[in-house]
Amino acid sequence: MPETLIEIDIYKKIKKQRDTYVTLLKDILKICKESYMILDMYYSRLNHKSDAMQLSVIFLTSILTCIQAGKTIEESYFENLMIQNKTTLLGINPEEYSTHNSMIYDSIILGVSTYASLALSIMRYFKWDDKREKANEYKGKFLELHNRINYQLDILRPWKHDDFFENHDELYYKSTWEDLMTNLEKEYLNIIDIKKYLFIESEKLLTETERIRFLKKLYYDQIYRNTHEQKIKELSLEHKRRKKNIEQENIQLSNIDDIDDIDDIDILP
Repeated sequence: MPETLIEIDIYKKIKKQRDTYVTLLKDILKICKESYMILDMYYSRLNHKSDAMQLSVIFLTSILTCIQAGKTIEESYFENLMIQNKTTLLGINPEEYSTHNSMIYDSIILGVSTYASLALSIMRYFKWDDKREKANEYKGKFLELHNRINYQLDILRPWKHDDFFENHDELYYKSTWEDLMTNLEKEYLNIIDIKKYLFIESEKLLTETERIRFLKKLYYDQIYRNTHEQKIKELSLEHKRRKKNIEQENIQLSNIDDIDDIDDIDILP
């Protein structure tokens, strides 16, 4: 700890400036983490919707391919019947059956093709893929910002402890801290600029209704986590109490056994 008045003044100034920047950086980090989680939920939602739509198109297209292959086989079969002037196994005229069946096939093909075209048009209209890529990009930039903030907090962490101020050269702290503050102020301004850019860009992706819905989900998830953690703590404490009681009972039983052994020894002639 600093001992002279000058050292004490330097110490107090450093601690005050350090605490101020730590508070500011932690507040920014908290807000950025919240925005990151909102973007993560938004990305997951877009990813789920896009994947569901694309998989349904792939599934129906595969079915359509099977139907078209079956139609080709059936047409070949009925052509052979008509050439041979025969009926089907059920006694149906192949010309009448072929006309009726062709209408069913055409209706199915038309329905699947319309759905696939509509699904792709919806995805392009709402720009799900573009929004998903942007959300993923901003998530990565938020993580980079988190690392930059945590790096500055790590630099400031040693200045929190009194043991760090064991050097009796008063100019050492002043010069070292001034150099650190010069770099910290520049980095803090860069962090603010990056935060501003990311918040503006991420707000363009989400509507106010979506943001409020995600914030509510974050709030309820936090309540659930807190409740779950509290239950775990209670179970842990209960386990420790039971373990302690068992140990005490074992000690008591051991003492009783020792007393019995002593009594047996006294009884022996």
